[in-house]
Amino acid sequence: MGLSLAIPIFNNFQNKLEVSRNRVAYKNQILQKESIDRKIYQDVKLAYMNYMAAVKKESNTAVQVMAAEEAQNAISERFRLGISNFVDLATANQQLVSAQADQAQAIYTRFFQDVLMQHALGTLEVLD
Repeated sequence: MGLSLAIPIFNNFQNKLEVSRNRVAYKNQILQKESIDRKIYQDVKLAYMNYMAAVKKESNTAVQVMAAEEAQNAISERFRLGISNFVDLATANQQLVSAQADQAQAIYTRFFQDVLMQHALGTLEVLD
């Protein structure tokens, strides 16, 4: 023989508590989703801006190389004619080499920024 006593008031408070907890958990999930969406947007925008900066730097270094080549040609011609000295020629050669190094660095930076942008967009293809 046994006796069972159920008081619905206590059970009802448990249900209200569970509903409140689930409502808070749902709102937290919505906030977390919005945070993830914002982070993805920021990552993609940052990758795009870095890529565009790399493209600009690559075009700027191309102009820098052309200017250094012209300057080196002019100074080497002046050196050949005896108007300029060896220090000027060495300086022009150094500027040309520096400009070419900057251009090579800019090309590789643009390539890596392209890869990072593809990764941020989710379009990066992995080679087997």
